[in-house]
Amino acid sequence: MSLRLVMDQSHGEFLKNNNTQILQALLTELDIIIFPLIDRPLTLEKIQNDHILFIGCPSISFQESEIQTIVNFVEMGNFLILISGSGGDFANNTNLSKIARWFEFEFNPDYVEDEKHCLNFSRIPIIHNFKKSYGLFKSVKKIAYSGCSITILDPSTSPLLLTDSDSIPIKSPVMVLSENHLVFGIGGYSLFSDDPLYGIKALDNLRFVYNLFELIRSRYQRKKPKIKEKIFPKPITMTLKSAKKHFLRLISSNILKINELSEEIDKYWENCSDLINKHQLKEAEAKISAEYQKILKVIDLIAAEIGDNFNEYNYSFPEFKQAIQNDFTRWYEIEAEIRAKLDIIRNNLISKLKSI
Repeated sequence: MSLRLVMDQSHGEFLKNNNTQILQALLTELDIIIFPLIDRPLTLEKIQNDHILFIGCPSISFQESEIQTIVNFVEMGNFLILISGSGGDFANNTNLSKIARWFEFEFNPDYVEDEKHCLNFSRIPIIHNFKKSYGLFKSVKKIAYSGCSITILDPSTSPLLLTDSDSIPIKSPVMVLSENHLVFGIGGYSLFSDDPLYGIKALDNLRFVYNLFELIRSRYQRKKPKIKEKIFPKPITMTLKSAKKHFLRLISSNILKINELSEEIDKYWENCSDLINKHQLKEAEAKISAEYQKILKVIDLIAAEIGDNFNEYNYSFPEFKQAIQNDFTRWYEIEAEIRAKLDIIRNNLISKLKSI
């Protein structure tokens, strides 16, 4: 039986027909037929006969009706592959995490880097930390990766690929699988692309991608889900309760990121101080500025994500602000504290540098 994969092209995806030629050849080998979706909006009528929905790092936001369509598509027993890129939703000007949160994960507004284990560049880390394999990592030892990290919102979601202890962020998921084993979340699109340096042919990327679709094919044939043509599930709508739940989880996950940043700021002080103590003043001056901007950018990205989600939910539900007021106030206090700490450390480093 041939499987039908619909590749969304209607939301400005980075993965398109013209830069996924190797992927398309691989899918043909696996008897998976590709159908590009070019016109918005994405509706259930357009994809009801398909088996896999592939969303390869969009740059245009999804409408609420499209998100409901995607959730309903999965509830019918079909597979969903959500792929983001460096900077997550904020950098790519989309709302992919709004879909991902239905399956208990979200894409972080960051980029993974590793200066010790990388492919020519720190932002192309080599991933070799695999969790539950499900056959995904057969004959796979190293994966070239470029993209963001992922936050798991519920233990029911399984981490599949993680960064290691030398990476930033440390030991964070970059690929996850939902509880129903139908939704794959991947933080970087490059490993599916034809890029000659770090795309699908780099390291063991091709084998990994082959294993991924082979796994989907075997599961689909085993489960043989029954798709009811033209009988659509009841649409899933966002309620005040679910909006509050999603927003509070977003705050909690971002508070964890802020705590990690606090540790990064401590390292910022130690590393720059060490350079100053060694009288490597030019290097110290450059690092003080570069690291400050790097950490500040992450804080800004996190704050923007919180703000964007708050504005969206607050617009939809007049009671929303009151329902989350205490938690929102707590978030602002934590954000203010981390910004103040970063500025104090930078000012102290500048003073220390000038005193030499």
